[in-house]
Amino acid sequence: MEDILTPSGLRKAKGPAAEAGNVDDNVYFDGQTTDRALRYLKDMTIDSLKGDTPFFLAVGYTAGHIPWNSPKKYWDLYSRDLLKLPENNRVPANTYSWSMGDSEPAQYYTQHGYEEPWAANHEQSLELMHGYYAAISYIDTMIGRLIAALKYLRLYKNTVIVLVSDHGFHTGEHSYWGKHNLWDTSLKVPLIIHTPDPAMQGLKENHFTEHVDIFPTLCEMADIPIPAYLQGKSMLPLLQNPDISGKQAVFAHRKHQWHDRIKAYAVAHSVRTEKYRYTVYLDKTKHVIAEELFDYENDPGELTNIASQEESREIIEKLHRILNAYLVENG
Repeated sequence: MEDILTPSGLRKAKGPAAEAGNVDDNVYFDGQTTDRALRYLKDMTIDSLKGDTPFFLAVGYTAGHIPWNSPKKYWDLYSRDLLKLPENNRVPANTYSWSMGDSEPAQYYTQHGYEEPWAANHEQSLELMHGYYAAISYIDTMIGRLIAALKYLRLYKNTVIVLVSDHGFHTGEHSYWGKHNLWDTSLKVPLIIHTPDPAMQGLKENHFTEHVDIFPTLCEMADIPIPAYLQGKSMLPLLQNPDISGKQAVFAHRKHQWHDRIKAYAVAHSVRTEKYRYTVYLDKTKHVIAEELFDYENDPGELTNIASQEESREIIEKLHRILNAYLVENG
């Protein structure tokens, strides 16, 4: 019998994928995290007397990651009968059976982890969506507590706040629940930046950015020298002038994780431009074994892989050159 305390064993003996405990906010992890962050802010302000000591505080929330556990009052905000699953609820045509990746809730709805195929049925999908919405509302409330504390302690007007997640997540798009692929929903993340500068407040901008851009942005905002070894570029110029051009392309990469059921490729690289996403899958010898091309201008739901179409070859060659130049530049 497999040891339940091993990583593989734990994936076969997990609890529910979503939970609505009839408890206070601070019973779950994110409420406790918020309480701790509030204590830090209060103690820091008292210690500095005037509350003007420079600080950096990273507050990590887990409720947005499956399992979606949150107090019942957040579940009560939503009626499951009114929830609707995404319209792009089918696997992209002309793609590969393995490119979707393993469905994360499998480890909660089964006793086999990722070792066998699994897909959520309609009832399970609605349950997952209900839990996800509740979890996000829970996080929203915790963030609200942090902002209220910053205002109470008179820190808000002099503090940069960045809200971002580490990855995207399919919540029924392509009938999939998870992030184990290089499709757009797995790679798009929320990014909200509050800055004390009134001229940069309330703006909604449409530029390409990457996680690596956050570090240099915070450095520039805090008037700290940007380390030369950083790959990212500060977003401050975009915040100051929305009319200037940002990045023309952004990049993502994936290798299989230890628990992936199917290991079809050694590494995959993806480039996203305003109109297209091109992804190339390589074997251990770096030979191309598969390609994907999505045209978001004509196919915003990412429903058809057009890489095999003859008229796509010129587009693919151009995107491949952009991707290759990036890989060479970044080692």
